[in-house]
Amino acid sequence: MTELARIVRIVVVTATWSCAGAPVGPIVGVGSTDGAADASVASDAPVDAQSPEMQDAATPANADAAIDPPREPQIVVMGLDPIEAIALDESDAYVLTRAAPGTWRLYRVAKRGGVASRLDDFHAETVSLAVDEHAFYVATATRISEAIQGGAFRTSAYGRVVVAPKVGGGRATIFDGLRAAYGVTVAGASVYWLSGAVDGIGSLTVDSIMKGRASGGGAAYVAMKQIGATSVAADGAAVYFTVAGRFDAGKRTWPPGAIVRAPTSAGKPATLATTGEQPRAIAIDDAAVFWIEQAGSLRRVAKSGGAATLVVDKVDRFVLDGARVAWSRGATIAATPKTGGDAAVRWESAAPVTAIAVDAAFVYFAAGGELRRAPK
Repeated sequence: MTELARIVRIVVVTATWSCAGAPVGPIVGVGSTDGAADASVASDAPVDAQSPEMQDAATPANADAAIDPPREPQIVVMGLDPIEAIALDESDAYVLTRAAPGTWRLYRVAKRGGVASRLDDFHAETVSLAVDEHAFYVATATRISEAIQGGAFRTSAYGRVVVAPKVGGGRATIFDGLRAAYGVTVAGASVYWLSGAVDGIGSLTVDSIMKGRASGGGAAYVAMKQIGATSVAADGAAVYFTVAGRFDAGKRTWPPGAIVRAPTSAGKPATLATTGEQPRAIAIDDAAVFWIEQAGSLRRVAKSGGAATLVVDKVDRFVLDGARVAWSRGATIAATPKTGGDAAVRWESAAPVTAIAVDAAFVYFAAGGELRRAPK
């Protein structure tokens, strides 16, 4: 038996599941070697209880393996529909997949690998996901046709924001109405999302940032008249969002974008920085705001405002990781200091990366319907 085989054994677990427990298809789960720090709550039985071989896989073959685990990415789960988003808590990964146009599924799987448990299905054009220590939050947006006086129909937008406890229980509604809802994020006792309505020519115009109680019930505006808002993040004091403006059909160009900060309570939004075209994918840490521009430039600006600086160029997606930024371009996963500098390529995926996340020890990335993780 090779050294790698002694360190980790892979076991294929064929599982069937549905929201009601009826068979719907196979999932492949994989054991890993990071010890017993992660608790498996992704299925009815812990991953370690499902196979003697998987119990062996969770125990390093020697002390050196426990100190220096394999650097190659390990499969967490495979066989899902294409994964669009990943959210992590202490023990589990929550993955949002797109089963078909307008059909989304939310799964939970133990971070060290196992069987994916399907938590819920959503039917909408777009779905956004956020997780905290207690619950998961989902925002949905879709266009609808509604009858008006005289029997004619007009296009409108319908949105919902819901919360569901991780330990089981029904959804609670935070928002439900004729405005699209997406880009959801949670900070403390509040949930924030982008909101939009369909204009007179049938185009969805995102123009507001809203908030509601994380426990459910009621919604209010944080900022209005923010035409072309594209992403949102929040901390305890403020909400930060990217604004792309409105496309100029005559010139076929986008205007410069902006990074905007608004107090979580009453107060006027303030522009922190002017950006290149179509800023998106905002993220924050204690000191700065990060985003991607249309050409793929990852930039940052201080939370107090000032000049924006380049972190790294040609990025598809990113996640903040301590003093670094983990990011992907195509099938490549790399890391760069938050202040900019040389990029260190870490891994190459077999297919383009569709989502990325980090915890204290691992980088998680999705490609197609497969989720992997690799030690930092």
